[in-house]
Amino acid sequence: MKNKNCGIARLSHQQLAENRLEYERTALKNSGCFVVGIDEAGRGPLAGPVYAAAVCFTDPNASDPVFELLKNKIRDSKQVGSRLREELFAHLTARNDVLWGVASESSEAIDEMNILEATKSAMRKAVDDLASRALGRFPPFCLKKACLAIDGNFSIRTALPQTSFISGDRLIFSISAASIIAKVSRDRLMDSYEAEYPGYGFSAHKGYGTRRHLAALESLGILPVHRKTFAPVARLWDNFTNKRI
Repeated sequence: MKNKNCGIARLSHQQLAENRLEYERTALKNSGCFVVGIDEAGRGPLAGPVYAAAVCFTDPNASDPVFELLKNKIRDSKQVGSRLREELFAHLTARNDVLWGVASESSEAIDEMNILEATKSAMRKAVDDLASRALGRFPPFCLKKACLAIDGNFSIRTALPQTSFISGDRLIFSISAASIIAKVSRDRLMDSYEAEYPGYGFSAHKGYGTRRHLAALESLGILPVHRKTFAPVARLWDNFTNKRI
């Protein structure tokens, strides 16, 4: 984990993995800091935007039945089935003590700035979206009291204190929750592409480079939502542009 003055005592990976919400509780107890977990969905696909979500549990000590369900079921989104992800998304976004935000960067933006910078940009926008949704709804919360916990080995451009965690979606509960929000939000968009772009199978592969997707690229061609700097789309795009010259 990489620290940037979060003011939180360093907790071991074992402590974090064995005690759900330990990081959030420690931050709030020791420094009055609300942890905002941040994660992304869609860095690897050949098509579609990259999404990021930010989630803050304003009462990490809650103990009602729904919160217990969230604690027991929320994991890194890749470890949770689609039906359960939808259920968890519904619970997270309905709770008054959970603040959340979501944002994305398009395939065009990814091609322009590269996937890492596009991911960072989406993360910053997700934090802004969380703050906007929180206005007037949760008075104790403000960004001045927030500390970011980011999944990855990089930081984002912000004045807020932040900590990056490799495999953070398996260690920090709010990051795991953010992975659910980001994944469900992106998957819903990719599902909508099924009707808009028939034959590509977007509802099945969500833009990843499966055999079906690669075959559709070869036979049907490149779409506006494809990332033209990602191989093998880049090769096909180069061939297409060279033929036009």
